[in-house]
Amino acid sequence: MRPQATVIGMMRMLVCDGRSPAPMHGSEGLESVQVLTRLYRASRLHSTSFKLRTKTCIGVRVVNKYDPPLPPAHSVLSHGAVDVEVKTALQQLLSAVDPVALFAEIRAAQFELGRRGRL
Repeated sequence: MRPQATVIGMMRMLVCDGRSPAPMHGSEGLESVQVLTRLYRASRLHSTSFKLRTKTCIGVRVVNKYDPPLPPAHSVLSHGAVDVEVKTALQQLLSAVDPVALFAEIRAAQFELGRRGRL
């Protein structure tokens, strides 16, 4: 799956339960994009993802095995190709993040988008 398709699917799930949102025009569309950006940033620090490790075919049956779910930031920290400076900055960001505040930010952005959809 393309990374863009994953992001779009995740945002649809957070915003509108998989349905395509109604198109918006002018400044309303720009303001909605800003709220979507706020929602995306908050959700990426909190959400976990499963990474497919192996896929084995046994006859007609396919057995998938996944790595344990980790937030994307933890995957970056465990990757060997990432610079130490980037890892240090990311660790500082993660240590400063309050999960309750992130959840509140996600809910506030979802409420704002829902309010805009009813206008």
